Amino acid sequence: MNNIKKISLALMILLGSLAAKAQLKIAHIDANDVYYKMPEFKIASMRTDSLKSVYQKRIDELQAELERKYNELNNLPVSTLDIIKESKRKDFEAAKQNAQEFVQTADDDIQKMDAGFKEPVLKKLKATIETVAKEKGYAYVFDDQALLVKPISDDITAAVMAKLGISEQSPSQLPVPKQK
Repeated sequence: MNNIKKISLALMILLGSLAAKAQLKIAHIDANDVYYKMPEFKIASMRTDSLKSVYQKRIDELQAELERKYNELNNLPVSTLDIIKESKRKDFEAAKQNAQEFVQTADDDIQKMDAGFKEPVLKKLKATIETVAKEKGYAYVFDDQALLVKPISDDITAAVMAKLGISEQSPSQLPVPKQK
């Protein structure tokens, strides 16, 4: 029993000294701020916006067609044969279904393409954060969004932005040039 106490005490002393020597450095970053300032993010957003405008043009065309068919159906003279009315109603319902399916497909495509455009940006950001953390000796890097208290000294946001070649200030924070 005495030997177990001695071994336990020795292990505790050994582990305590190892923990004291290997203090873990922890940093934090405002990853969203960096992400939204990356030129690659802006390019990916422009590509997504371009795709949205293509789909929106087609949605507008389908909407106009749907309105035309609706007006055509509602403006039929009372004397119109029931078979013609039923045909127009079916035509309108088919156009409505087609438009709804297109909108759903467009939304799905835009989400998939947007994720595809932005995935390489996120990978680059993560790799840069890992590089800066390694260079500065940080074992852990937390996102500012998850922290309530954080020391300014361990903020690597500026270092990551510098590594990515991004200005500290966002375009909205940059001074406005004076007009002549």
